[in-house]
Amino acid sequence: MTEETSRTTRRAFAAMASLDHQLGVHERARLRATLPGQFDLNVTAILASAAPLEDMLEPARKDAWETVVRALGNLRVGGDYLGGALARTGYPRMRMTQLLTTSGEALRALATEAIRWLEAHGVLRVQLGELLALLLADAYGETDTHQTLRDRMALDYVRQEASRASG
Repeated sequence: MTEETSRTTRRAFAAMASLDHQLGVHERARLRATLPGQFDLNVTAILASAAPLEDMLEPARKDAWETVVRALGNLRVGGDYLGGALARTGYPRMRMTQLLTTSGEALRALATEAIRWLEAHGVLRVQLGELLALLLADAYGETDTHQTLRDRMALDYVRQEASRASG
């Protein structure tokens, strides 16, 4: 992250790193076992330990947090940034384009799909803070931060894709 990194981005990376460090086997199992949208007080407690109260009370922001925090059931924080990890696993270019050009509920749905893709392709670590920052920037209406994150993901994706092709 650079000096110009937004407050939202810094907070998202810090929160995901902290949660990754704090969560034990039982909490990760709970995240895996509870379906999205299904109420679980334990999942709420995990979310509340990281997300600001104002985000927990606003549905789009809470959904952003929940989308990414649930990924900690199977993934750890670290390794590649999202665009690079998706390209390395052969995530389709059309799906990546959709992920980078949509917003709102559709963006959260595509983020969930991308997380599942990574899990299905054996990825163990990815920079989940980047994905949380993208979803939060969208929910907050921070267009500059959202565009910066999309540009970074796109660049990481095409660089990794080119690296795979040259092989």
